[in-house]
Amino acid sequence: MFALAMRVADVTKGHHILFIPENIIEYALKLGFWVFVLAPITNSLIKISLSLMFFRIKGKDYWWRIGLWSMIAILIIILFSSSLSIIFSCTPVSGFWHISERLGGHCLSISKNADLSYGFGCRFKS
Repeated sequence: MFALAMRVADVTKGHHILFIPENIIEYALKLGFWVFVLAPITNSLIKISLSLMFFRIKGKDYWWRIGLWSMIAILIIILFSSSLSIIFSCTPVSGFWHISERLGGHCLSISKNADLSYGFGCRFKS
């Protein structure tokens, strides 16, 4: 994921968007799309693996088992809902990186994406 983000920086070379050709912008947006999709997946999987590690350590206590399995279930729900909200933030999905398709389709505004990210990421901290 970090390599994809660094590739975006390498492709755009830190120039202002007005000075970057359209094909480079679309390539950078396609890479950015995968960064946005992979970020909640990797974060949730790390939290699930930590929960399973705690389960191995404290799994004999009944309330720890209930709490950890509940947290794993919530993390799986967050994983799917946040991934789907990012993938389908533009209709058609390729409108995320094809600038010309954004005119004919529909994409969520930046504030809506921020609200979704806040809702999935901050409301259910683990």
